[in-house]
Amino acid sequence: MTTVFSELTNALGAAFFVFLFIIRVMQFSGGDWISILLALQSALAAFLLVMHKPVERISHPIMSAIAWLCALLPLAFNLEGANVLYSLPGLLLALWSLIALGFSFSIAPEDRGIVARGPYRLVRHPMYLGEILSLLGLCISAGNVWNWLALLLFARLLLVRISAEERVLADYARYRDTVRWRLIPFLW
Repeated sequence: MTTVFSELTNALGAAFFVFLFIIRVMQFSGGDWISILLALQSALAAFLLVMHKPVERISHPIMSAIAWLCALLPLAFNLEGANVLYSLPGLLLALWSLIALGFSFSIAPEDRGIVARGPYRLVRHPMYLGEILSLLGLCISAGNVWNWLALLLFARLLLVRISAEERVLADYARYRDTVRWRLIPFLW
């Protein structure tokens, strides 16, 4: 049953990211150049969700719902007045992390093995760090209260998601001993 649930959420996730890819390509054709990076990220996520590694263990379905909320919440940010250049470093880190994860990528907390290459050699959750930096850039440049509230909610849900991922990964204790920083280098 858990494998069926995992495959269903991956299929829905792939469809969602294909839809996002189409939107991002349309935005790029309208002159929004950063959308090409977002389109690339969406296409890669869809591909990796379809071509994923076998799942060893998955977390509780409520954790899957929280993970999906984390995936969708950035779409609620108000981009009016935002300078996307502020988000570029975080977006590039998230994209690098996605490439490094490769076929171990999933939305829901699932054990598809530990990845310790690329940015995962430096920080245990670099994709989430990239997402936070990207959204922080939007908050700083747009300066509206809604984005700051959305960022706080995103960060809180992300902490729950991180905890769930760490519990579901079989070899996490060894990885934790190898890579010191959980999310923010030299801090946590």
